Amino acid sequence: MKHYKNMLVGVDFSDSSGIALKQALPLAKRANGKITAVYAAAPDEVGEYEQWYQIKPSIAQENLCDGLKGFVAHYVGTSELVECKVIIGEPYDAIARYVEDNDMDLMVIGSRGNDALARHTGHFATKCVRHSPIPVLLIRRQAKRHFRRVTACVDFSSASEDVIQTAARIALDEEAELHVIHAVTPPWLRPSHVMYTLEPSESKDFQKDYMDLLRDKLEVVVADALDDIDLKPTLQVLEHVTPDIAITHCLADQQSDLVVVGRLGHIRNIISQCFIGTTAERLIRHSPCSVLTVPCNLESCHDHTLTKES
Repeated sequence: MKHYKNMLVGVDFSDSSGIALKQALPLAKRANGKITAVYAAAPDEVGEYEQWYQIKPSIAQENLCDGLKGFVAHYVGTSELVECKVIIGEPYDAIARYVEDNDMDLMVIGSRGNDALARHTGHFATKCVRHSPIPVLLIRRQAKRHFRRVTACVDFSSASEDVIQTAARIALDEEAELHVIHAVTPPWLRPSHVMYTLEPSESKDFQKDYMDLLRDKLEVVVADALDDIDLKPTLQVLEHVTPDIAITHCLADQQSDLVVVGRLGHIRNIISQCFIGTTAERLIRHSPCSVLTVPCNLESCHDHTLTKES
């Protein structure tokens, strides 16, 4: 991941954020980059410290920063690559502003935060992944220091090229295998809510031709994306009633260390947020490995969808 030079690691003093620090440090070393470990303290939290300890706001912030430095040292020791920063504000909004004001190019966060009983990705992590203007690397608790298998998930939208290229660059940097998968619910697996008068085709030739066409399309998309990248990935088309379940099982079977998915950028309305990218959203929550989300443009995805439907 040598193209990410300026990383922000979100810290909430949980073991999950400590693991995110451990994962980010070797990435920063290989990229010759730097890490800013950021703790966003809510105004109410700082106010309570001030009242309880009878101290000035500046002293409360200094003490929080000392606590952050101690937390970082506990997990990764002392390093010139890591800077600690405490900011005041509602956690997500404060971190989003810091990302934009300081030209960060990658956010690294733990998947569960302080909710040790959570089975899946926590609320704060999900919000960061959903709305961050930069790529977000979501670290699972069992994450390895090095990525040995990187998987790119593509849906043939306009985001696919960025997803494939990002995954390929990481695979090259990490000397990892690259897998590219596309999951689909073909017509013969879709539940029908309409009483059709015509009988569906049960021809095995039709099913084979349908899947072969998708494999051919995947080969073309990958070849175009990797035109100037010397890498030969393994390609796979999955068929399942629920694509995200197929992808999750595939990631587990392949023992993937990182999955790269496209995510819509600044979503303008709640309807789009609910109905676009639901497979990626579920994958973010349930993936068995770490997840890197690559923002894409809503307008280009919408134009692609209209073109495909036409």
